[in-house]
Amino acid sequence: MHSRRRSERRQRCTSNLNSEILPGVKNQWVGASTGRGHVVRRSVGLCATVLLVGAFMLAPSDAFAAATRAPCLRCEPGGVFLRVTTPPILKATGAIVGTNWSGYVAATNVNSPATESVSAVTGTWVVPRVSVTASDAYSSDWVGIDGWTSPTVEQVGTEGDSLGGVATYSAWWEMYPAYPVYITSMTISPGDTMTGSVVWISGDTFQMSLTDVTTGVSFSAAETLGQTADRVSAEWIHEAPSWSLGVLPLAATSPATFTACQTTINGVQGPIGSPLWQNSSMDLVQASDFSVLLAEPTALASGGANMIVNKPKPFTSTLTIGSSPGSVRLPTSFLLSGVLTPGDPDPSDLIVVQVTKPGSARWSYSSARLVYAQNANTGGGLWSYRYAPTLRGTYKFKASFAGEDGQTPATSRVISVVVR
Repeated sequence: MHSRRRSERRQRCTSNLNSEILPGVKNQWVGASTGRGHVVRRSVGLCATVLLVGAFMLAPSDAFAAATRAPCLRCEPGGVFLRVTTPPILKATGAIVGTNWSGYVAATNVNSPATESVSAVTGTWVVPRVSVTASDAYSSDWVGIDGWTSPTVEQVGTEGDSLGGVATYSAWWEMYPAYPVYITSMTISPGDTMTGSVVWISGDTFQMSLTDVTTGVSFSAAETLGQTADRVSAEWIHEAPSWSLGVLPLAATSPATFTACQTTINGVQGPIGSPLWQNSSMDLVQASDFSVLLAEPTALASGGANMIVNKPKPFTSTLTIGSSPGSVRLPTSFLLSGVLTPGDPDPSDLIVVQVTKPGSARWSYSSARLVYAQNANTGGGLWSYRYAPTLRGTYKFKASFAGEDGQTPATSRVISVVVR
């Protein structure tokens, strides 16, 4: 989700004695018996801008904690797609890449969608179970219209967060760029089956509907956007929510399973994968490092209506070291080299060369470097290191990779070099 315009935040902060229903993640709580729900914002003497200035005079971790308590800064599920315009090298599919969405979009043309073409979207999903983590993390699942290439989004969904060591769940709807509204009449639990829909009525009015099939509780309301919606795309999304300073950490969850995903485009209803329009999948990467894949959808199934957004499993790495140069004489140096597969997307990452010197059984460490990295689809990453021995005797070498960017650790075989 995009952060709000600074002037809008300032206006909201300086509105005295104005109460507003807001999400509870980034605000102080007021009698929320369900543990998540809503907060009513009261008149506050200090604006969030002032609090932020003070917050960033603290250590980074304290600054973040202080900033999140500012009354005008909040976790906001939903919002427009934050696309990575220069895709990174990924060990993944050729999907379009962004820092907040993973799932599917449908449109008349994904590159140049027709305006006023989408009139409805619906889908069913199972609320993912959140794994509690030491640091706060956030996630949301939703269906909606717009946001792919347009500045508004009309959407309805659920949220699952790990907050203060507790997993919390909620339901919401949003007419972005307005703030999300949480549905207090619904108590959401992991594993609940949810069906959501957004239907254009006329002008800037949409029918927002959400049903918890598991509990039988439903919500439906006609809501106005306050501006003309482009109605260019339909989406089914697992999302890393945002707040005023950017994208928040994505919560670790079970897979997000979407079924019965339908849209109405140019008056015709059909699944995501209908041949009457185009669709695209979206991979979600880490905002601070585009090479780190956080979530990706499966291929469409059941006639193009079903898909699952998974958190990627680590890629199994293999690390090789070339043949030993055999016997060499001082003074000399020799080149050690090998291949890391899949190729690490970050050439600055190090391969560590471990050495035992003559007369010692202890492994010591020398710096090495990945000198060339390729996409996993085309090959591995090449590494090399030149070593200059100073003693006569038998040296042993092996290479190791600590494991990062979605790859497992790996260690090569051991080779021996005799120095005379």
